Amino acid sequence: MINNWIKQIKTYYPNMPIFTRARESTSYRMVQVLAKKSGYKITLDKKVQDAGEAFHRVVMEPVDS
Repeated sequence: MINNWIKQIKTYYPNMPIFTRARESTSYRMVQVLAKKSGYKITLDKKVQDAGEAFHRVVMEPVDS
C-alpha cells in the first residue's frame, strides 16, 4: 500500500514531500527500504502515540540528483 502511495505521488506530484505514518516495528523498516529504493530520503521521523499504539510519523523528500 505504501509502495503504491509513493508511486502515485512520484507520478502526479513530482518533487512533493510524502507524508505517512508507519507502525513501530515491521512497517517502519519497510518504509525505510521503500523510500531509499524510490529515490526518497526520510527527512522527519517522529515517534507518536495514537489510540495507545506507537507509530512513526514520516516525511520523505526526493533525493536531489
